[in-house]
Amino acid sequence: MALQFITGASGSGKSSELYTRIRKEAAKNPDTQYFFLVPDQFTLETQRTLVEQNDGKGILNIDVLSFHRLAYRAFEEIPAMRKTVLEDMGKMMLLRKVFTEQKKNLLYFKRGLHRIGFLDECKSFLCELAQYAISDEDFDTMLSAVGKDSLMGLKLRDIRLIYQKFQEKSGDTYMMAEELVSQLTGIVSSMQKIRDSVICLDGFTGFTPTQYELLGELLSCCRDMYVTVTTDIGGKRSHVFRISSETIRHLTRRASERGVPVSAPVCTGKGTEHIPYRVADNEELVFLEKNLFCFSPQQWLSEPENVSVVLCHREWDEAAYVARKIWWMVQEQGYHYEDFAVVTANIAAYEQELSKEMQRFSIPFFMDYKKSIGANAMAEFIVAFCNMAEKGLDYESTFRFLRCGLSPLTNEQTDRLENYVLAQGRRGLASYQQEWQRDVRHLDLVEINEYRRTFLNAVEETLLALQGGKKTVRDFTTILYQLLLKNNVYDRLREKSRQFEKDGQIIFANEYRGIYRLMMNMLDELVELMGSETVTFHEYAELLGAGISEGLVGFIPPASHEVVIGDVRRTRLKNVKVLFFLGVNDDCIPKSAGAPGILSEAERRKLAAAGVQLSEEAEKEAYTEQFYLYLALTKASDRIILTYSAMSADGTSKRPAYLIDKIRSLYPKLAVQWEEQEQSVHKILGSDSGKSYLLCHLADGTCKEDDIWWEIAAFYEKKQPGLLRRWLDIRQESKGKTPLRKEAAERLYGKIMGGSVTRLEQFVKCPYAHFVRYGLCLEERERFEISGVDHGNIFHKSLEHFSHELERAEKEWQDLTEEEARQLARKSIDYATERYEGKKYFQSKRTEFMLRRLKNELVHSVWAMWRQMKMGDFHQFYTEKRFSGRGEEGLEALRIPLSGGNEITLHGVIDRVDVSSTKEGELVKVVDYKSSDYVELSLLEVYHGLQMQLVTYMAAAKELLQRERPEREIIPAAMLYYAIKEKNLEWKKETEEQHEERLLESMQSKGYVNAAPEVQERLDNEYPHMLSTQRFEQLMRHTREKMAECGEKIMAGEIEAAPYAYDGSSGCDYCDYRGICGMEAEEERAHAHVLEDLKDEEIWEVLHERYNVDSGTEESD
Repeated sequence: MALQFITGASGSGKSSELYTRIRKEAAKNPDTQYFFLVPDQFTLETQRTLVEQNDGKGILNIDVLSFHRLAYRAFEEIPAMRKTVLEDMGKMMLLRKVFTEQKKNLLYFKRGLHRIGFLDECKSFLCELAQYAISDEDFDTMLSAVGKDSLMGLKLRDIRLIYQKFQEKSGDTYMMAEELVSQLTGIVSSMQKIRDSVICLDGFTGFTPTQYELLGELLSCCRDMYVTVTTDIGGKRSHVFRISSETIRHLTRRASERGVPVSAPVCTGKGTEHIPYRVADNEELVFLEKNLFCFSPQQWLSEPENVSVVLCHREWDEAAYVARKIWWMVQEQGYHYEDFAVVTANIAAYEQELSKEMQRFSIPFFMDYKKSIGANAMAEFIVAFCNMAEKGLDYESTFRFLRCGLSPLTNEQTDRLENYVLAQGRRGLASYQQEWQRDVRHLDLVEINEYRRTFLNAVEETLLALQGGKKTVRDFTTILYQLLLKNNVYDRLREKSRQFEKDGQIIFANEYRGIYRLMMNMLDELVELMGSETVTFHEYAELLGAGISEGLVGFIPPASHEVVIGDVRRTRLKNVKVLFFLGVNDDCIPKSAGAPGILSEAERRKLAAAGVQLSEEAEKEAYTEQFYLYLALTKASDRIILTYSAMSADGTSKRPAYLIDKIRSLYPKLAVQWEEQEQSVHKILGSDSGKSYLLCHLADGTCKEDDIWWEIAAFYEKKQPGLLRRWLDIRQESKGKTPLRKEAAERLYGKIMGGSVTRLEQFVKCPYAHFVRYGLCLEERERFEISGVDHGNIFHKSLEHFSHELERAEKEWQDLTEEEARQLARKSIDYATERYEGKKYFQSKRTEFMLRRLKNELVHSVWAMWRQMKMGDFHQFYTEKRFSGRGEEGLEALRIPLSGGNEITLHGVIDRVDVSSTKEGELVKVVDYKSSDYVELSLLEVYHGLQMQLVTYMAAAKELLQRERPEREIIPAAMLYYAIKEKNLEWKKETEEQHEERLLESMQSKGYVNAAPEVQERLDNEYPHMLSTQRFEQLMRHTREKMAECGEKIMAGEIEAAPYAYDGSSGCDYCDYRGICGMEAEEERAHAHVLEDLKDEEIWEVLHERYNVDSGTEESD
């Protein structure tokens, strides 16, 4: 009986020495049982290595176990001690239940339950208590040391209460995994196979107090014990190798206490200096192993070839760099995928990006990472359903469920149903149970109702079963299980797994193959723990959510020819030639302490002083981290490449970790490579930008002098003969910007192109936005919500009804009294809102408040218009007058011929046309209502085509009135914008009449009026911007020609993303299609069509010269 340590540096052959010795001994002594005890994640790899060393044959008397598996073996021999081990999901559910029940009895943590992450902290601390075998006596010791009534004492009292109640709930049936070792310690000496066996411990960096107790018991009953320990051969890094020293000291003391002799240690390595065999032929890496983290290290004076540091822009650039580098080294340098390993101190931050990049380069990989099940389709199905049931099928919860990946509808069907629900504001089970009747543009109502029934069939039975208040946990779980059966969740998960496997995504295939069993185990555990307890559905959903939040799924490596990706601490690496270490930034290394957890560092030190030992303090943890970094950086035999990023995903700057400085101090001539500046063939080829690089330089003509371009071109030409010639031909054909072909434009728009003036204004703002809106017919989807457009529609419909009521009563505005005008305005808005889009304004208190404000604004505006009409000599002639250029009755003013037999025919609605009769003719005034008071008629914008609507309305109104009164001359009197907006004036000390006058002045219309005296005397007020009749005619002629110009460009296929720009505004402002063109600010400036900045006098000169019309006498601003 003896204890022996096998020591040596990392990579010196400790495990190989142990495996070789035991394999030979086992062959000589077939009656002796040999146990290899290794960490949980190393069992499979150790078994594989032993079999490989034995020519592929198994050895019957060698068993590879972890501490937990050894405990299960013990329970098989002694069934009376067997308990069910609670997984993390079960712990979390049980802990939430304990907190809910004991909330009233807590003093310190009464409000902690609702703090994000609190339950997880508490669960971790309870596990720590079990791992360190903290007893009731230990709690007494702690409370005596800190004082029962101190804040820390109150905290410890609550922890004790929760721990006791947690153990009571667990009862004699359950225990935590952390308690397995303690349970095993009490019975291990009774195990027949352990007596006189040989125990080998390999792969451990250290042990917990409970594990040391177990090892002491094993020393008492086994024949021999071998322990591999990584040590510092040079003896200059005792602080880093503290864990190793403590391991040797603790085990030596326990052996001495039991009278077990300790044999002389075996020191592995090459030669008398015990150089690690792994790097014996690589002097740079031998130097690294020997000097890393030394207090007074030596320096490597030449430029290193096998140690590199690379700076990337962001985390995803690091992932792209690593994948690209691996791909290139396999293609060009003879490496195999299994020669590479990628580690990081923050695997969660890199997991997705690394997976994506490896798949993009078709690199087989194994991700040694326990992944949360929260993002899995089945977990989301359950959580989203519970959320939907609690929230009564509101929009967000319903479509979260329908997009979980296992819903009864396809993605396209879900999109269509969502568009309908958004447009109609559907919510609640009762709404989904009714046949939907209202049509929505672009949607087939028959199809929508079919999707509604499919969804309802999947969930209705379950939703009805959940009604009725509290139920037992067992009842709720049974209802949920029936939902899973009804929706064929198991079969659909298997199908997803097969599809992932077919696509080569083995990790996801394994995850989806195992998730159903994992979730069923969680539900079974929930029922066994709390099945008979009565809870509300909200409490049940919280229990489920707590369990799912802790669910983790790990994966067994499916193949050997893969790149291993993992955590710098957890992942075991073997036979690695090239190691990539990602994320070497100071936010990962040293490992962030984060929140202090249940106990702060100061509190832990107090307990340690009182003799109660828990996990390591921060200072010791820092040295432990250096030990793990040492182990990671000594795993490669050929090369080590460290990467770090300059910026985080959210744009904040990042700094390199202290490890970068440590490495660079060892290798003074090691230069940091800036990945963005690297312009090499392998970088360009090993990325999506390979072909882009060729095309860009081909397009701008810079390829002739570019050696890299020709090398890349040769690579692609070899893979795809003729590709380069085709690109050269295309370049010759496509110099400059390519518009749509004329035939395509005619098919999109028709030879007779219809639309409103707004459409042509959109083209002037940006031809591409016009193409997307009117050519591709892409629109923002309708939403059942109140917007500025709705306010405008209500105002227009209300004023239309107001005018119709006047016509029905055969009255004019001027015939009404002030109170009659106000009353009719109120009735009109009531009439409009009652009939507007399913009573949209009555869906909530908030929208009803908005309606009251709208009513005030309308009544206020009607009062102002009534005053203005009484003050002037105009009478309302048309209201909401629709017009069109189509057909025989179409207006000539709205029918614009184009070349090639094409034509524009416009249509629209004029809000109001007022007329005043004089001996000279009929004066016509056009008024356009706006729900904003920021709109003004700008001559510059009219000239450039950005404001053609009001001028076109004047032309249409003239022609309409001419048809009504052909014998009379129709004279433009005014074209005005009127803002329907309640004005909030600054308070002044004034009479009521003065206030009304000031208010009326603030609500004056804006636009252009005729300067002729016979017009001025009939208007309600003086207007600052006056034109002659001739200038009105010039504007109408210019606008017509501008619309013809736009039409010609549209039919010629112009679709360039060229927004206008002028005086700080541009066509990109408030554009619905900005996400499609993807134009950034710099591109906007580069491609913008900058409007010529002309003064009004200059514009009138241009118009006068162009149309050769006598300007007459006028005033203009």
